[in-house]
Amino acid sequence: MKAKLSAAAGLAFGALLLWFALRGTHPAEVLAAVKGFDPRWAPVLLLLPVLDICTRAMRWKLLLQAISSARVTKLFQLESVGLALNNVLFMRLGEFARAVLCGLELEVHAFAVLATIVVERLCDACALFSLFAVVTTLTGVPVDPVVRLAAAGLSAGIVVVLVAAAYSEKFLVRLAQERLRPWPRLAHLAEDLAAGTRGLRAPGAWWRVALLSYALWTIDALVFWSAARAIDLEPLLSFGQAVAVVTIASAATAFPTAPGGFGNFEAAVKWVLVRFGAAPAEAFAFAAFTHLVMYTIVTVLGVVFLYRLGHTIEGLKKAVERLRAVRRPRLRP
Repeated sequence: MKAKLSAAAGLAFGALLLWFALRGTHPAEVLAAVKGFDPRWAPVLLLLPVLDICTRAMRWKLLLQAISSARVTKLFQLESVGLALNNVLFMRLGEFARAVLCGLELEVHAFAVLATIVVERLCDACALFSLFAVVTTLTGVPVDPVVRLAAAGLSAGIVVVLVAAAYSEKFLVRLAQERLRPWPRLAHLAEDLAAGTRGLRAPGAWWRVALLSYALWTIDALVFWSAARAIDLEPLLSFGQAVAVVTIASAATAFPTAPGGFGNFEAAVKWVLVRFGAAPAEAFAFAAFTHLVMYTIVTVLGVVFLYRLGHTIEGLKKAVERLRAVRRPRLRP
């Protein structure tokens, strides 16, 4: 019942945001903007999301190296499945499904994999916030200095957390067992950080993970930059503005509402584009077009790989429910 209520609330909130994004637009204007698509940009828009997943797979290999020597090709498939399931399941359960599937395919414990996914998300946030602060400063994108400073501060804070977790594993495990027992979620997070950062202690891992994290968000910014040119958005996005749009869109879709972030994404992207000078109808058309391109490519790839690996969405949903229901085994002091 709780899951159904959460799903209903997510759908309602996503629908509300979609309605908000549609305000001030006319269907004919939106359709006219999308009809202006230049097919010469199609190969670029098809390639960039695939390159994004490949970059994620290479970074995940570094984070997993303490527990598995999986090939990048296998991790590319698993990353695709996880992203696709985030697009079709509620509450971003694709991350749990990826941990379960990886555990089955690589014969490792799903909780150990989930720990690396927690670290992966922290690396994403750290790279995105710092990229936002630096690029918007260098390119002169009009951003409130307080927002830019907050992004830089959050990035620095995440670095401190990751470094401390990587080199304080025994302390974090003891902290989870002795001090955080009354707060199970905090205790689990402390253990996840301790386990997930083991791969970062390998020689050269830090700079390679950082480089791939920045490359990942640069690729995503290029998706937005290219999409603006593909539909001739007026005014065209600069690269700095594309980074700002990616940051706002990613922050908005981090909240678990409707599957795929529909509503969140459109409202956030339209809001920032209008402030950059775009007309409301063009801004919404751009948001919807870009979202559908990324959603379709990622979802199709992930579903194809899911069934090629011999699994089904329903089977993974049941496995995820079992994983979330089981109390994770704690390490001995």
